[in-house]
Amino acid sequence: MLQYGAVFIRGFRIESASDFERATLAVQPNLCDQYRGTSPRRLMENTKYAFSAADVPNNYPIAQHLEMSFLKAPPRNLYFCCLQESKAVGGETSLCDF
Repeated sequence: MLQYGAVFIRGFRIESASDFERATLAVQPNLCDQYRGTSPRRLMENTKYAFSAADVPNNYPIAQHLEMSFLKAPPRNLYFCCLQESKAVGGETSLCDF
């Protein structure tokens, strides 16, 4: 975490947004349940804290997310999960430290 600013974890049986939410709550029990960003997103089914990545067409270019860094108190930690790999070109989630 100190060297790269991120931790990549794989190999867990996370098969739904609610599985991901339970796993994330085990690591961070004080999640925020409000999305205040600018991309169109929706709350995932049967969850209180898990939001979709971006509700736009597959061919729509998405610039690097700022993940609410413009807020007075931005999130200190972000949690991502891929439940279904992209069948189209792209689909990667790159991380960037502005």
